[in-house]
Amino acid sequence: MIKRDYIYIFSIIFYSFFINWFSANIGILPIDTFGFFDTGYGILNKQLPIRDYWAYTGLTVDYFQSFFFFIFGNNWNSYVIHGSVINVLATLVFYFFLIKINISKNFCLIYSISFATLLYPLSGTPYAYLHAYTFSLVGIMLFYILYVSKNKKFWFLLPIIYFLSFFSMQTPTVYIIALMTIFITFILTKEKNYLIFRQLLIGLGIVIIFLILYLLITNTSAKDLFYQYFLFPI
Repeated sequence: MIKRDYIYIFSIIFYSFFINWFSANIGILPIDTFGFFDTGYGILNKQLPIRDYWAYTGLTVDYFQSFFFFIFGNNWNSYVIHGSVINVLATLVFYFFLIKINISKNFCLIYSISFATLLYPLSGTPYAYLHAYTFSLVGIMLFYILYVSKNKKFWFLLPIIYFLSFFSMQTPTVYIIALMTIFITFILTKEKNYLIFRQLLIGLGIVIIFLILYLLITNTSAKDLFYQYFLFPI
């Protein structure tokens, strides 16, 4: 049984990575496909979003791509690996989510393969909306897993995930955050579980401190961030 689990997980990792790789290499759209190639490379050359150029979306994607360029080099393969890794991580979370809701593992494999085919291969290469959509889905699934398993230690991850989602793209993140806030408030009110509330505050504190440190270290204006990332999209 354990051996089969490892085979399933390996199969999901292999398929979700290479189906996105295949999709990304079918062709390109001149604007959308290369949307974060230049910005990811620019960060390695100390040209930062908000501070040095107008950026109303995709900060998470920019920095993730700069990381992949740093590790794998400034080339097309590094760009595609980024999208493929996101597809792998989201599909694995989906697989364990299905297991948590007691679906047969054979069906979990089939559904996960389908999920991997329909998620990031829509673009193949890094795309702000897909990053936001993917992180939002991961947040929803993690929320369910934590609630059903009665886990009280890892709720701090939710604010971090939605921070990454929001700074990928404002939509659909803000709508999902609003819905999640309603659900979590209902749970906290009903069960009076203050440990979960404390974990959420810890996660929120982490992202706030991180954002403040980022602004200070990079000498980025909070006013510019507010105008470019909050007011302009509205």
